[in-house]
Amino acid sequence: MESLRATALHLSSAIAALGPFEVVSDGSAIPVLAFKMNASTGFTVFDVSDRLRANGWQVPAYTMPADAEDVAVLRIVVREGFGMDLADMLLDSIGKAVDHLEQYPPPHAKPEPGFNHT
Repeated sequence: MESLRATALHLSSAIAALGPFEVVSDGSAIPVLAFKMNASTGFTVFDVSDRLRANGWQVPAYTMPADAEDVAVLRIVVREGFGMDLADMLLDSIGKAVDHLEQYPPPHAKPEPGFNHT
């Protein structure tokens, strides 16, 4: 369990350092992290999730439940077998997704509330 926590903390600190993200849950309690977009980005967590999915990653994006619907997050669950090498590959893919979305901002459409894993 300690190695899962270490991997989650590695991911959350590297994601925070990327710039456009704010870590909501860093994986220190359980090996699950959640992060959202800073207000200054021209894309959403749903756009990031879509770019990652195009490269084989499943990083779901969600809006929060009632009374917090305006907050949307990406969530990563670190499970057995998800080590530092795989975490670094995911971080590379997240960086590439951000670079792509900054270069080619998507048209904006308000996402449907709830789970989005299409």
